[in-house]
Amino acid sequence: MYSAAMLALALLLVAMRPDVRRIEKKHRLGETYEVPKWRTGLYGLLVTAFAVVVTFLVL
Repeated sequence: MYSAAMLALALLLVAMRPDVRRIEKKHRLGETYEVPKWRTGLYGLLVTAFAVVVTFLVL
């Protein structure tokens, strides 16, 4: 279960990389950028679903 959770977290970071770069670029320019809530929720749902599926496949 731990491995599935860590893999899901790594995939989340890969999926959010473009947003993180945009946030970083805006921050350097002194502007604010916020990730839309629907996108954050979707990432969370995908990570949870992935972790659950992998966990049940392993068990």
